[in-house]
Amino acid sequence: MNWLEQLRADMARNKMADVPADSVIVDVRSPGEFQMGHVQGALLLPLSDLMGGAALPVEDKDTPIVVYCASGGRSSMAQALLAQMGYSRVTNGGSPQEVAAVFNKPLVAG
Repeated sequence: MNWLEQLRADMARNKMADVPADSVIVDVRSPGEFQMGHVQGALLLPLSDLMGGAALPVEDKDTPIVVYCASGGRSSMAQALLAQMGYSRVTNGGSPQEVAAVFNKPLVAG
């Protein structure tokens, strides 16, 4: 990990210091992006599907959820949509690399 990646990882850890380790991790990128590499254990729910009315497979709306995309833009929109749906503990994790660093999980393809 180079110094810039380390700095980003440290900033992500600080940003998500209060996020529980058992949070549900949701990738809101496209299926193709997900296949190229995602945080191990992440659920795929593309932002376009969420905007089209797809439901998040999490019944308890107080469950901690972390959403991420390529850079944080789409996950910011997903965070707002999920809040409108009544989810009370949604965090924008930013990128897959940031979320992987915070949760100490690998990025996996497929």
